Amino acid sequence: FLVTMKTSVEIILLFITTSVLFLGINATVYYVSPEGTPFGTGTLSNPFQSIYYAVEMSAAGGTVILMPGYYNDSFVYFSQSIQMESMNGIGTSFINSGGFYLNTTGTVTLKEIIFTNISSVAILISPLNNTELVIDGCGFVNNSQALDVVENSAYKLIIQNSYFSYNSEGDLFLGSTGNTSIMKSNFTSFAGSKQ
Repeated sequence: FLVTMKTSVEIILLFITTSVLFLGINATVYYVSPEGTPFGTGTLSNPFQSIYYAVEMSAAGGTVILMPGYYNDSFVYFSQSIQMESMNGIGTSFINSGGFYLNTTGTVTLKEIIFTNISSVAILISPLNNTELVIDGCGFVNNSQALDVVENSAYKLIIQNSYFSYNSEGDLFLGSTGNTSIMKSNFTSFAGSKQ
């Protein structure tokens, strides 16, 4: 009886482990550093160099952690739900060349990242239905545009604890079919924003 019970427990544990891996419950966490290598593994000790690559490698529901520094990816495309955050808090991870393009029906959460000196739009949301973007503790400074939502997008946008400053063409350009919630955020750009 004892051997049969032990075997049954092993089979159940094997089934649970296989199910968790098969269902993708085991979400990925990747690290990125400007000092990383193109051949990094995405671990804390051997981070990726490219945000674009980390996002491409992440499974839906994964997390990308940005180590301190300035990032120069030309453009980062999001096609799945993902969370991206600064490792050491606001004011340590800067996106300063290309922007982010969201084309997903999932949720993208950005935490404590600074977008600065981007000559086009910092974040662009495509006209795909049910995109949700959460911006928490981020800064948008000296960009051409901070955030642009393509017209007729069915989106949900949550901006909290963030600031927008000196974005030459404006802060927020929002489509007419979305749901926007702004809490505890500051807007001080020269150009007016349309909503």
